[in-house]
Amino acid sequence: MELMAHSHHHLFKLPMTIVRFFNVYDRTAGRHGAVALVQKIQNGKPIELWNSGKMKRDWTYIDDIVAGFVAALDHDLGFEILNLGCSNPGRELRLCKSAGRSDRQKAVIEDKPAPATEPIVTYADVSKAKKLIGYEPRFGSKKD
Repeated sequence: MELMAHSHHHLFKLPMTIVRFFNVYDRTAGRHGAVALVQKIQNGKPIELWNSGKMKRDWTYIDDIVAGFVAALDHDLGFEILNLGCSNPGRELRLCKSAGRSDRQKAVIEDKPAPATEPIVTYADVSKAKKLIGYEPRFGSKKD
């Protein structure tokens, strides 16, 4: 889709700004599967985590995503691709434990080996978004 957007920008002179979201969550602890995560914790069902939950991801609070998205709409950048995240990866295990505490239940963790194709740490480089649209995440994972 990014290639098609790039082509349309050049062919039809349409401004195209692509925003990439990194693991969005909200107060219900959720990224796209986090509602299921909270439900599993509530029901005492195990949560599968790779590499003992030591995988680190860039958990980005929804308010930061919305602010970055709106800022991108307010700027005519021609063609750009911007990462929206917190640039501060946190362990998946920490997210599960935090979700359990917020629900007053302990998360049951089932350790699984990580697939060879899965990186141990991923996070957003938001330097371009900061420079071009003033993106500054207010919420972020704590280093662990």
